[in-house]
Amino acid sequence: MAVYPCHGASIYFTPSGGSATLLPGLVDADVTMSQDIIEVTESNDRDRMYVQGIRSGSANCTVFYDQASHGAFETALVDGTEVVFEFRLHAQTGGNKAAYTVNCLVRDFSPKIAVNDVIRATMSLQFTGAVVNA
Repeated sequence: MAVYPCHGASIYFTPSGGSATLLPGLVDADVTMSQDIIEVTESNDRDRMYVQGIRSGSANCTVFYDQASHGAFETALVDGTEVVFEFRLHAQTGGNKAAYTVNCLVRDFSPKIAVNDVIRATMSLQFTGAVVNA
């Protein structure tokens, strides 16, 4: 079983009309991809049957806040524009598919201020469309 250290993971974002940028000041992130399951069991079946349903996903990132680096998320939230989100779980080597790319809407942007600490911000992203694994 392969185990990957976090220092090989990275997140890139592309604001509307911009270019891909490594997300600076990343503290932590979580990404969720899910798929609904639809039951299609018929009355004469003895076993339950299911088919794939609609897929969805979201991401949450916490960063050390910097207006110059993270202002694009605030703009996307206010303007309702999409950003392209790319997350890499580990360094890509050989033929493995380590990068996932998807368009997203910024669901919320929440700065947190504490005494004797740096400003952190949490961003929640809602995937729109298919996730591409390359």
